[in-house]
Amino acid sequence: MSLIHGTIAGNIVEVINPAVEVGEPTLGQTNNIANYSLPLDLCPDAGRDEMQIIVR
Repeated sequence: MSLIHGTIAGNIVEVINPAVEVGEPTLGQTNNIANYSLPLDLCPDAGRDEMQIIVR
């Protein structure tokens, strides 16, 4: 799983998770609006690499 936020150099943050385990979705409610929650577990791929945060 990968996420990049921002477009201007110096204000770009990238989050990398090489292995993610997706759990079972559950139905919930917030402010009388139905929503779903999807649990994610970050798993190591090679050592201690569950999450990497890069600022560019």
